[in-house]
Amino acid sequence: MTTGWRPCKIFYVSRKEGRRGGRFQLGKELLIIKSLVEAGHYHYSNKIRKFVEAGWYETVDLEVCILTATSIHKVEEDELGTATDGKKYTILGRDTQGQRFYTCGKIILSRNDERLYYFITAHEAE
Repeated sequence: MTTGWRPCKIFYVSRKEGRRGGRFQLGKELLIIKSLVEAGHYHYSNKIRKFVEAGWYETVDLEVCILTATSIHKVEEDELGTATDGKKYTILGRDTQGQRFYTCGKIILSRNDERLYYFITAHEAE
């Protein structure tokens, strides 16, 4: 029986990366993701749609999480190969209630070749 699980590379993002003069600088990828989400250029998975319909959170929580994030927590290989840069990003931020919240997503191209951020999953962070 196949579980669908495959090993993949995980890249951890050091907080030292992006530091200039003692101040933390947002990475290029996070700035791109923030600009896409802020402009409304995003889609989300059926998994997220089911969580929203069940009342676990609202789509605005996804937006707020990205916009309050200061760094990317984890970078993984996109095993499906649909990300424009081949990577998935786990981003830790806050939800609309100020609680720690995380999302996982990737940058994709729409049918019109427009860049979008695709939310794969999201949960309250422990």
